[in-house]
Amino acid sequence: RTEVLRFIFPGAFVKQPETAGRAQVAGKKSYRFHGFIIAYNSAMSTLGDGLLEKPGLDKTLSFEYLELGPELVLMTFTVEKKHLQPFGYLHGGVNVSLAESVASIGANLAAPEGLVAFGQEINANHLRPVSAGARLLASGRPLHLGRSTQVWRVEIRNDAGDLVCVSRCTLALLDRKPAGHS
Repeated sequence: RTEVLRFIFPGAFVKQPETAGRAQVAGKKSYRFHGFIIAYNSAMSTLGDGLLEKPGLDKTLSFEYLELGPELVLMTFTVEKKHLQPFGYLHGGVNVSLAESVASIGANLAAPEGLVAFGQEINANHLRPVSAGARLLASGRPLHLGRSTQVWRVEIRNDAGDLVCVSRCTLALLDRKPAGHS
C-alpha cells in the first residue's frame, strides 16, 4: 500500500493513504520516495521551462527535484558508486553539492523580482557514513530572507530518517542581468 508523504518541517512527515493508487495528489504530478508519494509543487514551473532539465552538476550527480518553493525545497538521490570516496563511502562533497543546490533553488524562488541568488558561503557537518544504494532526502528552509542576503539550512537524511548531514548556506542577492550581459 502506498501512502502520501506530507512534509511538515525538516525531518517530520505525516503519512496519508493514497486515494487513487496512482502517482497523483490533488491532480498534481508526484514523485515516489520509498513507498511514499511527494506532490509536485507548482512553484517548480516558475523556474522557467526546461531549467530543471538543463545539463549541469545536478544532472551529473543524478539529483532529483521533489518539491521546490520559496520556503521549502526537497531533493533526493540514490547513492551510486560515482558518489563514493576511495574508502567506499559517500563523498562529503556530494552532500555539499546537494545542499548548495537545495539552497540556491530555494533562494532564487524567494528572491524579490529582478534579483538572483548566488552561493556566497557554505558549511556542512557530515554526521554518519553512507554506503552505495542508500536513498537520501535533502530538505531546505530559509533561516533569513534579507534584502541583500539569504541564509538557508539544509538537512540530509537517509531513508530511515537519520540525519546524515546538516548544512548552512549563505547566498548573495544581486541584480539580474539580461541574458548575454556580464
